[in-house]
This record gives sequence, C-alpha cells and structure tokens, in this order.
Amino acid sequence: MDRNAVARYQTLAELRRDDHGRREQLQRETDLPVGAALIIIVLLSLGLWWVIWLAGSPLSALWSR
Repeated sequence: MDRNAVARYQTLAELRRDDHGRREQLQRETDLPVGAALIIIVLLSLGLWWVIWLAGSPLSALWSR
C-alpha cells in the first residue's frame, strides 16, 4: 500500500471493496458478447480442422499407394 491509498481509505476493508468493484467493472467492459465469442470459437475450430486436413492429406496419399 502506498501513501495515496492510506490517505483515501480509512480501513483495509474499504480498499479491498473498492479494488473488487474496479475489477468487476473492468471485467464487464472487456467481456465479449456471446455471439461474437461463438463466431470466434467456430472460426478457430474450422481453422484447426483445416490444418489437420492439410497435414493428413499427404499421409493418406502415401498410405493408399
């Protein structure tokens, strides 16, 4: 704790309560909407499967010979 925190707050409980409120506000400001999160997850999943497909294609060609 620095001097500014001591000057603003009477007790440690007040400091913790204010800090907790700031964290909740920051979390609310940085949360993604559900729709955007689902779109990102689907795109990442498709990209992962595409990479797996690209890696497996040459192997399957060699296996079928």
